[in-house]
Amino acid sequence: MLDGLGRVRSANPAAQHMLGWSGDDVVGRRLHEVVHGLDNTSNATDCSTCNGILSSAPVHERRDMFTRKDRTVFPVTYSCTVTRDNGHEELVLSFREIPDRRRAGQATRVLGSISLALREAEDLESALCTVLRVTCGFTGWAFGQAWLPIAEEDTLVCSPAWYCSVSGLDGLRAASERMRLPQGMDLPGRAWRSREPVWSRDISAETDGPRRLIIEEAGLRSGLAVPVLAGEEVVAVLEFLQVDDAEPDEQLITIVSEVTAYLGLVIQRKREDEEFRETAARYSAAVDTAFDAITTVTADGVIQSFNRGAERIFGFTADEVVGQPLSILMPAQFRELRASDLKRYLRSAESHVTGQTLELTGVRRDGTEFPLELSITEVRREHGSLFTCIVREISRRKRIEQALGVQFSMLRKQVQFLDLARDAILARDVDTDTILFWNQGAEEMFGWLKGEALGKATHELLHVELPQPLSEIEAKLLEEEYWEGETVCMKRDGARLVLSSRWVLQRDEKGRPTAVLETHNDITERKRVEAERAALLVAEREHSRRLRELATLKADFTAMVAHELSNPLAAIRSLTHLLGMGPADQEEHARIVTAIQREVDALSALVTDVQGSASFEREGFAVQLQRVPARPLLDNAIAFARTLAGDHPVIPKIDAGEEIVWADANRIGQVLRNLLSNAAKYSPEGAPIELRAAVEDGHLRIEVADSGYGIRPGDLNVIFEKFGRGRDQSGKKIPGVGLGLYLSRGIVRAHGSDLRVDTKPGTGSVFGFELEIAA
Repeated sequence: MLDGLGRVRSANPAAQHMLGWSGDDVVGRRLHEVVHGLDNTSNATDCSTCNGILSSAPVHERRDMFTRKDRTVFPVTYSCTVTRDNGHEELVLSFREIPDRRRAGQATRVLGSISLALREAEDLESALCTVLRVTCGFTGWAFGQAWLPIAEEDTLVCSPAWYCSVSGLDGLRAASERMRLPQGMDLPGRAWRSREPVWSRDISAETDGPRRLIIEEAGLRSGLAVPVLAGEEVVAVLEFLQVDDAEPDEQLITIVSEVTAYLGLVIQRKREDEEFRETAARYSAAVDTAFDAITTVTADGVIQSFNRGAERIFGFTADEVVGQPLSILMPAQFRELRASDLKRYLRSAESHVTGQTLELTGVRRDGTEFPLELSITEVRREHGSLFTCIVREISRRKRIEQALGVQFSMLRKQVQFLDLARDAILARDVDTDTILFWNQGAEEMFGWLKGEALGKATHELLHVELPQPLSEIEAKLLEEEYWEGETVCMKRDGARLVLSSRWVLQRDEKGRPTAVLETHNDITERKRVEAERAALLVAEREHSRRLRELATLKADFTAMVAHELSNPLAAIRSLTHLLGMGPADQEEHARIVTAIQREVDALSALVTDVQGSASFEREGFAVQLQRVPARPLLDNAIAFARTLAGDHPVIPKIDAGEEIVWADANRIGQVLRNLLSNAAKYSPEGAPIELRAAVEDGHLRIEVADSGYGIRPGDLNVIFEKFGRGRDQSGKKIPGVGLGLYLSRGIVRAHGSDLRVDTKPGTGSVFGFELEIAA
């Protein structure tokens, strides 16, 4: 008979005899001490057998292992019923020893030996070694080893634990260590899968792999594999082999099964003990190092424990408050609270205390009161409930809440002001670029309502164009927390806006970037006006520059024309003065007339160039292309070249026959005269001039070559410009107006060709163009 606390009230003679206790010794002892030994009292609270018996639930025919006072173990079946007498519960435990005395005696001796050894085992490996050694010693088996399951691989591997009483089986052990047995393979795999003992009369016939040959050579015949169960889990499989060819021995199987059952219980209890110790250690460490105050209180309001957090918050030490009433930590109005009232307050379902978080007022050792947050949890025990109180000081939180309330009110007003601002103001998240705030100014400027914009990506919604890479702007924001510049965005209707943008970086209390506040001012119209003004200013400056150039050109042209006219006129004046002085011989008279004619031709060429340049620049300039014989054009040019000053011999190199070309005869004649005049002007006196003509790809190629000092590289582009002149060897510009090549290139281009030059300093120049041959 057991009372409600699990203590023995009485034991009949059969129970005393079976357990080895006398009536006086057993009464008053805890159940665990009686059925599981005096030296197992440390495991009483975690004993699954005792907890099951004391759970107040009926138990019918359950099998287990009990321990006698002399520490020998024996198998029993037991039942448990509950009775009530005068309002008190009593438990009646009925048990009986397994009826087969011979088997039970042998099992008892084996279990007794094993139980004594297992109490000293530190881990599973040492426990398995003990079981293998003792079992093989009692049964006479030659070989025994343990297999351990690897759950993630669903295979068995050899444990380090093994025993061998016959020499020559080291090879079997080595082969086993190299193997992994899945469920159902070999004797251990079959026992693992069935969770029941498996006997094999011919072990070699049921073994695969390299172990089979070794088993046959060693003469091992029969075997037994028994799973070790810890609860519902197979923690190991024991394999025993012997040299006899024996039929299944149920008695032997029962003994080994009972040994492994006891081993499973030992393993399970060791696991439970270890888990309990780890849990208790973690709980103790967590409670002791917790920042919050954690204290336990009885239902009568007496403090049972007081952690370091409680010492820090309340100012008391644990020694000062443990055993004191809970009211010592309460304000004065609760100091006179009676224990019964406190108990009723803690246990009352109407107070909603347990399982809730309450805000109360506590008092420190120095008498100062402070706000706290209290959570109470009830732990029910057989001697009465225990309440765990977790206290958190919330003084700082209250101050922060008050400050946040003030800040929230200010922020709300600021948001209202921002919302009413005419500028577009928005805030976006730094990491996601999504819009967090969108004021009315942004709605009016961009056309997107607040509900449509919030949560959208800023740069995708507005199609933002930045004046520099975004990475550079973000780098400046991180460094200076501010950026300002002009951006381009797109409104909802597709219109482009030019904005004056200001970005400000916002950080959290830890200094981490969180958001960017953007303020945008529409300057589209201002930029348009500025662009128009800038364009007008550029046009005005260009016009002024052009006028200055024209004025300069006019002055230069006037000076050049005056200079070019003065020389021929002076020569003509001198020659006519000679004629007026009197008659001269016929030869002298002819020479003077020829000289006058040459100066008149120079004046005529100058006038022709000036007139040609003026007509070339007027709108409607055109050449009159006609079918023209090429030979007369070339002959006229040769005749003109022979009249040029400087006594330059003209060397015609004409490979053309009587070709007909498309040309304006007058204009092409003007071009040839200009090229021949330049050749004479840029060549030393007496230097020859070549006039070349040849047919190439349906065109007549005409070239004028001199043997002068060539054209300087820097003058190649200048000589074709209006009033552009080349320079001689000393760098001085050659006299002239600078219209000949400018006008000649224009005439040639009007004929569908171009005037090109090939020159080399010191060897002369070649100017050439093409005329299309008429079909």
